[in-house]
Amino acid sequence: MKDKKGMEVFHWILIMIVGAVILLFGVIFAGKSGGVEQQKQNVLVVEYLEMFFNPFTSVGAIADSFGKKVSLPYEIDAELRCEGGKEFLFVGSGGKISSEKIENFVYTPSKIKARELFVLTKSFEIPFRVTDLIFTFDSGQKFCVIYDEQDAGQADFVDQLKGDIEGSLVDAQGNFAYCQDIGCCRVAGSTRIISLNAQKGDVNLVPQGADGEGFSFGEVTWAAQGAQGSGQGAASAGRKSVFVSSALAEAAIFSDYPLYSCNLRRLMSKTGSVSDIYSEKANYLGAIAQPQVCNYNALRGDLQQIKTLAGSVGSAQSLSSARALNGAAQEFETKNMELPCIQIY
Repeated sequence: MKDKKGMEVFHWILIMIVGAVILLFGVIFAGKSGGVEQQKQNVLVVEYLEMFFNPFTSVGAIADSFGKKVSLPYEIDAELRCEGGKEFLFVGSGGKISSEKIENFVYTPSKIKARELFVLTKSFEIPFRVTDLIFTFDSGQKFCVIYDEQDAGQADFVDQLKGDIEGSLVDAQGNFAYCQDIGCCRVAGSTRIISLNAQKGDVNLVPQGADGEGFSFGEVTWAAQGAQGSGQGAASAGRKSVFVSSALAEAAIFSDYPLYSCNLRRLMSKTGSVSDIYSEKANYLGAIAQPQVCNYNALRGDLQQIKTLAGSVGSAQSLSSARALNGAAQEFETKNMELPCIQIY
């Protein structure tokens, strides 16, 4: 029944998207050319893209990841900016701000100049589900992931990334290469290099988790200069942040520092809000359960700790804060799974 409901929601999303495409093209090609018309087209494109960036339902309720190839009526200049804890979409010369802020968490490499985009979503959980992360990149972007195939953690992460791409974005398989060294990436014609093994890439991920959980948390740095002249902005050069969960590690692949860092603060704030919701649930369950059997008060304390540590990750973005949050999340997950009563999530 749950699968059937999920497919119904999925089909409804597609119907909405197809309808928007028909409307978009009909209005655009019905108009006259000129500067004013170009501005109208930019407004329509903004509204169209907002349908992907502000979905009315949670993709995470349907599947772990979901992908879509987005074709636009003309090549656009677009940029996502995160300012004051809010994310905005700009399209066109000089930037056309979206009518409303982007509610979700969208990650993209710097500015986009393209007629076709790939959009991929990934569920963010720590350990309970918080929200969906949305990755977008233009169809001409070529990624290369350098990793050590003998390292189990790196190999598992690459397999997971491959699964997300091949399972959700079949058309984007040719945009990704997986290599053992940077020379292989150059042969592949990559424009954005991701390193998992300390070689100098545009984005460098350093996992810190224990065996089998390497990408549960770690550090991410952006190269001072693009490894392949990828044109990373000066704001990304030599900057450093952290990731908590493999989903955020993937987000770093598709993002430059300013957007990633700002979204991390937003995401950790939302993690705190979701922790409060589960804390209220624990309070309710504790009122109707036998305290000597179901210790919901202890779980409430753990949830408060997750909220506090998430705030530290968002503000400090330090490896120590990421390590502490990861440990608290794992401890809470263990207690919740072992609970002999109704689980919190």
